[in-house]
Amino acid sequence: METLNLKETNKPTCPIRNPENIRLASDICLYLGFVSIVGSILAWFTGSKKDSAYGERFGIFIGLWVPSFFILSNRLSRKADELEYASCDDCCCCDDGCCDSAETSEEGCGCSDEGCCK
Repeated sequence: METLNLKETNKPTCPIRNPENIRLASDICLYLGFVSIVGSILAWFTGSKKDSAYGERFGIFIGLWVPSFFILSNRLSRKADELEYASCDDCCCCDDGCCDSAETSEEGCGCSDEGCCK
């Protein structure tokens, strides 16, 4: 019976789950939060004169979206930061950014014996 030679391979990352796309979604949620504030105020004041309670309830309903959008924006921003820093696990991080740990040039970003930048 033959044994299989299994090699450890890196799985391709999901293109949706990269930091740039998550940061874009975070920005969109932030803008939607501000748009919800304006929409809530508009719905409150532009309701029909006959049934003003409907406009007020609809304005409150739209206003309830605001904290959800802001919280979602915050969480997505944190996730994008986490993914950016997680991509630097196999490298040496300097003030200029991350460098591959194989880079050991004296002038550029390189890693010393302790794993820190030179």
